[in-house]
Amino acid sequence: QVVGLEEARVLLEEGARLVVPLDSVARLRERVGRAEKAREMILAWKKACLDGEKFLFKEVADQYAEICNIGLSFEEATGLTEFYKYAENWIRIATEANRSRLCSLSDIEKLIETGNNMPLDLGELLHGLEAKRVPTRDWLQRFHAEVARGDPPPECHSSGLILLRRIRSLLAADSRAPALEALLAEDPLPASVPPLQLLRAESDARDLTTRVREALARRTARMEALAGLHHEGLALRSGLPLPEEERDRWVLDHETELESAMDRTEKWLKKYNELLGDPHRISIAHIRSLYEEARQIPGNVHTETEAVSHVLRGAEHWLAQYQPLLVRCRTHAAQHTHNGATSEDAGVDVTLAQISAAVASGADLTVDLEEVHAIRVVRDRALQWQERVQSVCPVRQKSKRRIGGAGAKPPLAELERLVQDAADIPVQLDACLDRLQRQIEHIAAWRFDIRCKFKAIAEAFTLELKKTEAVVLEVPTNTTVKAPHDLTGLAGGVVLVATPPPPSETNKIVGSAQHPPPTKPKAAAGATAASHSVREMLVALSDSAQSISVHTAEEELLAHVLEIGDWCDGRAAGGAAVCCSDAVLYHAHGRRELEEHAATGREIAARHPTDGGDREAAGAWIRLLAEQQARVDGIFRRGDRFEEWCGRAKALLQSSDKPSFAVLKDLSEQSAGYRQDFDLVQKIRQEERISSLWINEASVALDGKQKLTMDEAKSLISKGEKLKVLTNELKLLRQQLRISRNFATKVRKIRIEKADVHTVADLKGYIKEGGDLLIKMPQEIEKLQQATCGYCLCRLPYAGFMIGCDGCGEWYHGLCVGVSEAQAERCDSYV
Repeated sequence: QVVGLEEARVLLEEGARLVVPLDSVARLRERVGRAEKAREMILAWKKACLDGEKFLFKEVADQYAEICNIGLSFEEATGLTEFYKYAENWIRIATEANRSRLCSLSDIEKLIETGNNMPLDLGELLHGLEAKRVPTRDWLQRFHAEVARGDPPPECHSSGLILLRRIRSLLAADSRAPALEALLAEDPLPASVPPLQLLRAESDARDLTTRVREALARRTARMEALAGLHHEGLALRSGLPLPEEERDRWVLDHETELESAMDRTEKWLKKYNELLGDPHRISIAHIRSLYEEARQIPGNVHTETEAVSHVLRGAEHWLAQYQPLLVRCRTHAAQHTHNGATSEDAGVDVTLAQISAAVASGADLTVDLEEVHAIRVVRDRALQWQERVQSVCPVRQKSKRRIGGAGAKPPLAELERLVQDAADIPVQLDACLDRLQRQIEHIAAWRFDIRCKFKAIAEAFTLELKKTEAVVLEVPTNTTVKAPHDLTGLAGGVVLVATPPPPSETNKIVGSAQHPPPTKPKAAAGATAASHSVREMLVALSDSAQSISVHTAEEELLAHVLEIGDWCDGRAAGGAAVCCSDAVLYHAHGRRELEEHAATGREIAARHPTDGGDREAAGAWIRLLAEQQARVDGIFRRGDRFEEWCGRAKALLQSSDKPSFAVLKDLSEQSAGYRQDFDLVQKIRQEERISSLWINEASVALDGKQKLTMDEAKSLISKGEKLKVLTNELKLLRQQLRISRNFATKVRKIRIEKADVHTVADLKGYIKEGGDLLIKMPQEIEKLQQATCGYCLCRLPYAGFMIGCDGCGEWYHGLCVGVSEAQAERCDSYV
C-alpha cells in the first residue's frame, strides 16, 4: 500500500520522539529524504519546460523508476507518472506508424502535432513521421488537382460514393485516364489515404468488367469461373473505405450482366441435370427445347450441349423409325410428334412382335424417352392380359386343376373383365379372345348342370335326414333324470337310456375337480351310412368343379355344404359323439374339444353362400347345422351349471364358515342328476348322510324320552361340532349342557355340610329342577335328597358336625348330644 508523503512525515516525527531508536524510523527517514529530492527535481523540470527546454525520455523513465522505488505518493509524483505513461504510449504508436504503411495521413499528422507539443526530445521519431507525411500530402494534392480540374475538391462537397463515380468517369475518358493511372502507379504510398484506395478499387473494377464482358462474349467461362468473377466483385465492394450503406450502393458496370448470365446458366444446368443427369423420363420435345436453350446460354456449357446433341440425334433416329407405330398404338406421345404418320394408321392394330422390337430399340438409348415408355406400357398391358388369359383358360390342360394346388382360382367376373379390357388394348389378340369365349360357354353349361344336380342332392338329403335314428345319451343307473330342456326339438327326437357307470377308472381333473373319462355315446346305426352316401355325391360334384378354371358361386356353395356335413358327421374338431354326450362335463380334454368344435361350427355358420337361390337349396344343411349348434349350446349350459355346483360344493367342504344344513341338503339333492361315481358328488352325499344320521340321533336325545349322561351329551355335541354344517339340534344340545352345568354349580354352592339355612321345601324344589333336566345329575340329586331327611333327637336335617351311633346307626348333631369334634376324634366308638 502506497503511503502519502505528508503521512510519512507525521510518522517520522512520532518516531523521533521515541526513547529507543528503531531501524524502521531510520528507513522511513531515508525514504522521505529521497522523496523530497525527487520532488525538487520534478519542480525544476516543470520550470525548465515552461522556458521551452526539452528532456530525454530516458531521464523521465529513470525518475519514474525512482518514484516507484520510493513508494511514497505526492502530487508531483502523480503528475510525472501520468506524463510518463502518455509519452510511452505516443512513442509506441509513433514507432508502429514509422514501420507500417497502413497508418492514415490524418493519424500521422496528429502524432507529429502531439510530439511537437511534448517537452521531450523526439527528433528521430518525428523525422520519420515527417518523411511519411510530406510525399503523401504531395500525392494527395496532385490527386485532388487531377480529379477536381476546375471543380471544387470532391471531398469538400460530396461523399465517397460521388468520388468513386467521378473516378470511374475519368478512367473511362481517354484523355484523363493516363494521369490517374500515373497516380495509381505510385502506390504504395508511405501512408494510407482513402482516395488512393478508392482509385485502386475503381481501377480493379474496370479491369474486372473487361474480363467479365470478354468471357461472356466468348462463352468461355464455366459456371465455376463466373461464380469466381462474381466473388471478386464482392471482395472489391467489401474493401472500400466507406460506410456500409454507401458500399452497398456501389455497383460495378458488369454486375447486372454477370448476375443475369449466372442465373440463366444455373437454371439451364439444373434443367439439364433433372432431365439427363439423373434417371428421368423425358420426351423428344423437351430434349429439342433443352438443346435450343443451350445455344443461347452465355456461360460455357459446351460439354453438356454436346451430350444433349448426342441424345437428341439418337432419339430423333428412333422416332423417325417408329413414328407410325406410336400413332397406331394411340399413345399420348404421338400427339406431340409428327413425322409422316397419317390418321388412317391409328385404326390399325399392331402385333406384339412389332411393339417388342420398338421397345428393345428404345432400350439402347441413353435416356428414358416418354415415347418409348408409352409403347412399353402398351406392350406390358398386352403381356399382362395374355398372362391373365393363360391363368383362366390355358392353351393346354393335361391334368385337372386342383383347388388350392397352384393357388386360388380367379373369380368368374375375371373372364368378363378380360373381354372388356381387350377392347382397350391396340394389339392383335384374336386367338386369346376365341379361347376366352369357348371357356365362358363351357362354364355356363357347367353351372346350369351343377344347379340341377345340387337341388336333387338336397331333396335326397332331406329324405335321409328323416330316417336318421335318435342319438343316445348316457345317464347313470342309480339316478332318475328328466330329459333336459336344451335337447328338446332336435331332428329325430331324443331317447334317454339308463346305462351302468363305467368300471373303476382313474379320475381325471378339470380345474380342481376330479372327473372320470367320458364314454362314447351310441349313435343310431344307419346314420353314418346315410351321411356317407350324401357326402359321396357332394364330393363327386366338387371333383367336377376342378375342371373349371375360375371360382364360381356353385363351387363356393359346395365347399360350404361339405364343411357343414363334415362338422355334423364328427369329422371336424370335437366330433358329433362329443357334442351329444354330457360325459364331457367330467373331462377337461373333452370340454376343450367341444369348445373347439363349437367355435368351428360358428365359423362355418358365419360363411353364408352369396347366391340366394343356392342358399335356399342348402336349407336342409343349414337347419342341421343350427340344430347341432343348439345341442352343443345345451351341453355348455349344463356344463356351466355343473361347474357352478362344483364351486359351491368345494366352498362348503373347504370353508371355515359353516353353512346351514339346508345348503348341504340342497347340494345333495342337486347331485342326483350327476354321475354318482364322481368324487365330489360322493363327498357331498356322504357328508349329507353323516349329518342326517347325527341330526336323527340328536333329535331322539332332545325328545326327552331317554335322558343322557353327561359324558354321552358331551360325546354327541363333539360329533355335531365336527360336521361341515350348522344345525339347530347342536344349538339345543349346547344349551342343555350349559343348563346342567349351571345346576351342578348351584348345588355345590348350597353347602349343606356348613349348616347353611335351607328349608326342606327349597331343597325339594332343587330336586324337582334336577329331575327335569335332559342330562342326568345323580350325585347332585342324591346330595339334595339326603339334606331333606330328619336326623338326631331334634329330627332336623343333616347340618354341621354330626356323629354317628355305632349301636343304632343314627346320626346326631354334636351340639344336641354335647360332643365336640375334637372329642369325637379321640373316641374309638360312640353309643
